[in-house]
Amino acid sequence: MPSACGPHVARTAPRLPAGSEPGRPRTRTHRALPHGLLRRPGGRGSRSMHRKSTPQENGPSTTTTGQPPRVDVSSDVEASGAGSGKPAAAKRPPRAKRESPGGRLTEREPQGFSLFEEDTLAEAWSRGRWLLGLLVLQSSSSFVLESYEGLVREHLVVTLFLTMLVGAGGNAGNQSAIQVIRQLATREIRPTMRSAVATILKQVRVGLLLGAGLSAGGFVRVFVTQGSVVDAAAISSSLFLIVLASVVLGSTLPFALAKAGLDPIHAGSTIQVIMDVLGVVITCVMCSAVLGQTAAALGV
Repeated sequence: MPSACGPHVARTAPRLPAGSEPGRPRTRTHRALPHGLLRRPGGRGSRSMHRKSTPQENGPSTTTTGQPPRVDVSSDVEASGAGSGKPAAAKRPPRAKRESPGGRLTEREPQGFSLFEEDTLAEAWSRGRWLLGLLVLQSSSSFVLESYEGLVREHLVVTLFLTMLVGAGGNAGNQSAIQVIRQLATREIRPTMRSAVATILKQVRVGLLLGAGLSAGGFVRVFVTQGSVVDAAAISSSLFLIVLASVVLGSTLPFALAKAGLDPIHAGSTIQVIMDVLGVVITCVMCSAVLGQTAAALGV
């Protein structure tokens, strides 16, 4: 019927959502989500990535042989660490017991030491026979001194500085030998003829410089203490030749030992003994020549 306030307005019933009927409770409709995403039950509208089910969640399975599969404990530990928000600890392999280059154990209990072990006797034998041969070789210097007994008796300066001369030669030769041995051990150079020639030529230049410097120092040393230019010239010239010869021999000997199939490590002690004998020979020959010519020129 018409209203008193104005023309009649047709009223329509409110629209109900789809799927609902009058007299029934209103049901909540779910919006379709993209594939792989699920609605988190804890929050409204929040999403979480879909986690694939693992064989442990699906239940135990059996293999084709009928035996239950082996459970990987490490995967369970990593999964529990990931669930707690802490990074899973990486598995560390067990420590292996290593041995030092000398053959001694580094992570075991110390072994008992015996003086008569097989390796000790073998090392003593290999070193002792080499030292015995060098001892015999070094004793030959006495024959050289006997041959120049008159020179040694007349010129005391030769006896006073003989130790300095042979010591300088041994030190210079030992330096060269050790340097070549180290380069051979680290494979900086090869025990070939080409490497040997290049190394020896280089050591010749080094020996000339070292001989000149040491002979100058030796000349000053003898002249200050003895006050004789002739004696200083004889000793300094001997020192120059000894240092040059020792440097060249010290660089040559490791190659010769390696070529002969011997250990080049013996070059250090060998060059020391060789230069002891060779130093005595060079000193006696040079001093005899210089001092003898000087005495003849002066008419003494």
